[in-house]
Amino acid sequence: MAVALINAKAHPAAVPYFTRFPKEPIPKASGEFVIIDKIGELADWYLSTLVRAILKNVQAGGSLVVVMHGNDAGLFIKIGPNVGFNVAAMRLLVSALEGRTGDKEMLGYLNLDKKASGAGEWKTLKEQLLKMQALGLKRVDLRACVVGKDPDVMYYLQKIFNCDVCCAPKAYDVYGLIDRGTPTKDPDVWAKWLAAHKGAIVQTFPAGRFAFKHTISGESIKIDAMTDHDDAAAAWVARNLPPGNFTGGAMYYHGLTPDKQALVFAGDPRYRDYLVEWTKGTELPKLDPTKAPIMP
Repeated sequence: MAVALINAKAHPAAVPYFTRFPKEPIPKASGEFVIIDKIGELADWYLSTLVRAILKNVQAGGSLVVVMHGNDAGLFIKIGPNVGFNVAAMRLLVSALEGRTGDKEMLGYLNLDKKASGAGEWKTLKEQLLKMQALGLKRVDLRACVVGKDPDVMYYLQKIFNCDVCCAPKAYDVYGLIDRGTPTKDPDVWAKWLAAHKGAIVQTFPAGRFAFKHTISGESIKIDAMTDHDDAAAAWVARNLPPGNFTGGAMYYHGLTPDKQALVFAGDPRYRDYLVEWTKGTELPKLDPTKAPIMP
């Protein structure tokens, strides 16, 4: 069982999605799914808020799913004024938590030395981080865009959370609502819809057809769909999304896109191919300078 902490400002569809589909796929080497039995929302973009939510909601030895924005340098959260949660900042945090960097130095690094309350804020954050690490979390599954692409990022994330396994996608993470309109078998309506959605994928089930077309533009994605019958929509959900409790109504989805063109739904076996895991004790690969020379 796992707690999901979701920044709904980043992914507003994630809360209703995980309410309907609480089984989040993980790499086969670790099992089939992590099962979400509790959902909490993150109110802002600060590391302190995330850590407080973990301490409040996750038990020792528990598992965690975190949904927010990210990139291949880290998570889109702030540690201090104008200080993001990237590789350099995570390296400093690990050093401070292990006692290799002093509190006074950290105040400067985190731009907290300019605030009257800075020393207190760092002291509180450090204490909270140490308490979080003491939980000995089993898994931390990050669902944030392309965080899993860089080994350095994964290495320091595992160190920060002190979890047995840290998992993140090396593709872009997307959530949304499928606009499927009103079910109809009218051939003229279907012909008109398919003509307006060239390249749509049509899947056939005993209850009827379900067609969909996704469009990705910049940072946004839209899925239009058409179906013969509500039962065909339910059959499509069963084929393309993880096991859940969908019984009709709004169709929320979750998927990954490696190139902002193709879309791999969370129920597709290929979804797991884009997930990266980093286990406790794994060291970073050593660089071979002869194969990666530093050029002037």
